[in-house]
Amino acid sequence: MYGIWLQDRTLWALEQAIGGVAQRHQALLDNIANVETPGYARRDVVFRDALREALGRSRRLAPAATDPRHFGARPVQAVEPRTVTASGWFMRGDGNGVSLDHEMALLAENALEYQTLTRQIGMRVAMLRTVISEGRR
Repeated sequence: MYGIWLQDRTLWALEQAIGGVAQRHQALLDNIANVETPGYARRDVVFRDALREALGRSRRLAPAATDPRHFGARPVQAVEPRTVTASGWFMRGDGNGVSLDHEMALLAENALEYQTLTRQIGMRVAMLRTVISEGRR
């Protein structure tokens, strides 16, 4: 949300990344909840390649079109995380493809990534507040 209003490339990227990490967290929780479900195929969320591609298109974000009368501005498009069925993973005899140990390790890793992203957003907002308040002097 901040990235669109402020046209801050860093905040936009952090916002998109945290959305993807949050969706991945839910997919991992679903996998853990279905560890005993016969025929369940584990799922994962992919978003990093789409985010890299969106960031690599230009060095700066284009101005956001907040009004149809804006010239040359295009709306900032969100990166859409995709839920995929993980292929190439082992299957138990009942067709379930979830390893509880593996999912718990991925969940811990994902939680650390989420925590890191939220801290980075907090630091970025604090930096912007400092810039704004110092400008008043």
